[in-house]
Amino acid sequence: MGQWFEDESIWRESYDISFNSAVLEAAGLEVEKILALVDFEDGDILDLACGPGRHAIALTAKGHKVTGVDLTECLLEKARAAAEKAGVQVEWIQEDMRRYVRPNSYSLAICMYNSLGYFEDREDDFVTVANVFESLKPGGAFVLECAGKEPLARTFQSFKGRQTPEGIQVFKTRRLLDDWSRTENTDVVVRGDRVQRFRYVLNLYSGRELKELLDRAGFQTSAYGNLDGAPYDQHASNLFAVARKP
Repeated sequence: MGQWFEDESIWRESYDISFNSAVLEAAGLEVEKILALVDFEDGDILDLACGPGRHAIALTAKGHKVTGVDLTECLLEKARAAAEKAGVQVEWIQEDMRRYVRPNSYSLAICMYNSLGYFEDREDDFVTVANVFESLKPGGAFVLECAGKEPLARTFQSFKGRQTPEGIQVFKTRRLLDDWSRTENTDVVVRGDRVQRFRYVLNLYSGRELKELLDRAGFQTSAYGNLDGAPYDQHASNLFAVARKP
């Protein structure tokens, strides 16, 4: 049996939850902040676990050459359609991030939306960041968003409900696993009279653990509390890292 994220039906059925209009619309501003955070000027960009291409398309619209890599075909179909609608050309590649390597090719790599934390074997997280290190040119930067233990500890709720901008009701049950190593999430989604359940698990990292993971791959890493470059402290919204290849 494969891991949860390898089931295409999860992404297809939960697309309007994971990538609601607010999430999609935020991509443009997030791209501006990413580029400012690393003082990026020019060079090819890798969007790893690009999903429906929201960041890749925004980066391409700014004149950058972008490669979007994702394992999930239905999300890449969304990405291709969105790129065509936006009138931009992005290189889309269907591949597992644990296998994708293009040595010394990119000046910037990004991996957003806690995508690194899907793997059951945490060593696969290291394999992934080592691949990114090899794919970057010397002096290149890797911007990574990861589920941070410290922000989660401050805001943790075992149950909460929310409504998407489209009016869909989502009720999340969450529990911690393996001594704060992972969080198991079950979303109950209500669309009118239709009810669905989705389960997913994310690896958690403290700021120190994430820096150690990235530095082990050869990076020089700084942790931040948001994409504005705020310190990773008690006010952090999530865990963001900027890892540079010497």
